[in-house]
Amino acid sequence: MSGFPIEAAPLGASATAPPPGFMTLTIVGSGVSTGIPVIGHIGRGCACEDAVANPNGPNNRNNISILLTLPRGDLPTLNERQESTPVTSSVAEQAKNTEAQPTMQPSGGTSHASFTVDKMGNYIHGKPVAHILFDCGKTFRDAYFKVMIRWNIRVVDTLLITHGHADAIAGLDDLRDLQAMHMISTGDWVVDSFIPTYLSYATMETLQRAVDYIVRNSVESGLAMPSPAEHAAQLSACLEEREARAKAAVQNGEKAGGWRNIGIRRSTALDFFYVDESKPKRVHLPVTATAATAGAPQPELPFYTFPVEHGKGYISMAYAFGRGTAFKSQQKDGVPPPEGSCVVYISDVSAIPRDSMLFLQDLVKIDILYVDCLAPQKRTSPVHYCADDMLALTLALRPRYVYGVGMHCDIEHQQSRTTLQKVLDGYVASGVLRQGEVECIDLAYDGMQIVIPQ
Repeated sequence: MSGFPIEAAPLGASATAPPPGFMTLTIVGSGVSTGIPVIGHIGRGCACEDAVANPNGPNNRNNISILLTLPRGDLPTLNERQESTPVTSSVAEQAKNTEAQPTMQPSGGTSHASFTVDKMGNYIHGKPVAHILFDCGKTFRDAYFKVMIRWNIRVVDTLLITHGHADAIAGLDDLRDLQAMHMISTGDWVVDSFIPTYLSYATMETLQRAVDYIVRNSVESGLAMPSPAEHAAQLSACLEEREARAKAAVQNGEKAGGWRNIGIRRSTALDFFYVDESKPKRVHLPVTATAATAGAPQPELPFYTFPVEHGKGYISMAYAFGRGTAFKSQQKDGVPPPEGSCVVYISDVSAIPRDSMLFLQDLVKIDILYVDCLAPQKRTSPVHYCADDMLALTLALRPRYVYGVGMHCDIEHQQSRTTLQKVLDGYVASGVLRQGEVECIDLAYDGMQIVIPQ
């Protein structure tokens, strides 16, 4: 069992960069699709009244989403960057080579003509970090100003989309302000960095209907690769093909700026990687390699996707990640499992398919389990786990810490926390669980922040 402490920081706490070898998990939103408070619920005696009275309290919940923050070892500190003259980053050079100096004024003013030089990376108190966002739902803008603003986030480095419902994708348009692009002399926008986005084919079909303009401005790289070498080969092939098309377009008198030119309307531009929605798979997220710990056996952070049902026949993706993610079936006698954490994130689930459950049960350990918890005990839902389901999964997997997410207003934060603690105490008293086997069964809240070893 892991020995690191778990401490949740309150919403008002200032953000700090995780030290090398650590990662920070921030709850961007902890609520169901409607968000809490729910429209029309005042006077019903639910958690909505407290959510209105205390907008920074734990009952006020935006759409479920988390932010994974990693230290970067490939970028200078902010002081080092400011002292270096001239700026020589590939992004800056790219801006120069594609007419970065704007001669047109975009809507919003001249200060919005470039999202490049000042967006070469994210910094917290001068230290470079990378941000991986899980879902971008309809309350994303509110969540940014409630929670994420503490991080001074300028760029979303990677986006993971669990499924195609509004609470996971309806905020995608706002991501245009969190990626690097610039305007050229023609008035067109040129994307400096497409946001790597991992999703299922089914979710992509939803995006094509819901936000077709974003899909048109985006690029498609194909299946998510399991290793750095395969990913690099994939990107090399994609880049070669895109450059060939861009060269042909320029020869035909079409857009300057090549395949990165998205036209006169600035909008979110993504780079799509598809995950397998039929079974658990390892995927390589390139940005995690920038947080490589000296002496670590793997340069990147291990990441796995696995499918769960979110209502019968509808698949939502879930994730397991961390350097401590290891499997009982692969352990060798006398060889200790890798050091580090294993985090499992299951945001929207009504049932776990057999292959996914076998995958979870094969994990050597789970340090933190975030899991769907729509309603209190003795309640059921055809599309979400409720408290009884969360408790059953806890007994099946024995994670060290469990946090319910995706709560509706029937769950009042403090009362429900007390109830869950009594349930855990009862499991220990009756011998169902050993003392300390599961240290916590609790509820997450917007802004909750945990720093743990990678």
